[in-house]
Amino acid sequence: MLNIHHCHTGLLFRLQLIIYFINFYLSLSPPFFLLKGSCLCHTQLITMTTLMLHSIILLLIFSVVLAQGRKKPKGYPCPPHSQPWQAAIYKYSRFYCGASLLNQRWVLTAAHCNHGSIHVRLGDDNLNVLEGTEQFLAVEKTIVHPKYNQSCYDNDVMLVKLLSPAVLNHYVQPISLATQRASSGDMCMVSGWGGPINFPERIPLVLYCANVRIMSWEECSALYPGKLNTDMMCAAAMGGGTDSCEGDSGGPLVCNRKLQGLVSWGDVPCSSSTKPGVYMDISRYRDWIIETMCDDG
Repeated sequence: MLNIHHCHTGLLFRLQLIIYFINFYLSLSPPFFLLKGSCLCHTQLITMTTLMLHSIILLLIFSVVLAQGRKKPKGYPCPPHSQPWQAAIYKYSRFYCGASLLNQRWVLTAAHCNHGSIHVRLGDDNLNVLEGTEQFLAVEKTIVHPKYNQSCYDNDVMLVKLLSPAVLNHYVQPISLATQRASSGDMCMVSGWGGPINFPERIPLVLYCANVRIMSWEECSALYPGKLNTDMMCAAAMGGGTDSCEGDSGGPLVCNRKLQGLVSWGDVPCSSSTKPGVYMDISRYRDWIIETMCDDG
């Protein structure tokens, strides 16, 4: 959470520092009006230098103010392996989406994560460090919800069947599906490795968690007029704004250690959005998920 007083203090210090350097550089050159008697080329040179300096000054001030206005990624590093159901979907060698382990053979993610050849990693915490707890599993098949609509993210749910069963241990555990819709005001947790695509330096290497509050459907629908259906739900980070981010798609929203939601979509870029994230309500898909897994063995 941002400390407002600290932010203002930091902003004031940076502006004072910039003003100091502005005054220093301006003191190196006489005022422009004293150069009128100089040769034309000299006058043009000083004019161009002054204009460039003024442009740099404005850019510096603008960048400082803009940087202070950006929201820091919400959340905190999850305690290592505290979310043992968390899975990572990889497209070739690149992290692509989040997911949740339902049992030894099935993983649940978002339908819009179904792009090309994918595989699944389980038991991971830091994506750039091999800790000996990871399981790298090939995919046998993907089953997208039959009524998935790519244009509006309706029924944005996909089951992923693993080619070989996951080994359950302290680092890899399945999560149960929620049986009923969460209530407005319920406190839950979202996790993932996602980050703002326009600020790649902010994408975390370790799994991040964020405490979120479930919003009423009516409250969220007012923020996304005409875009929300009854199979969707919203959750906002404490203090407001987006809780999940680009790259978190398909990841778990957990309430009372039950899989309540699946990260689907939201306002982008997440780094500057004040709107909540939108999730598929897993309680509405429970029957389809169970029937599909049973029918496919």
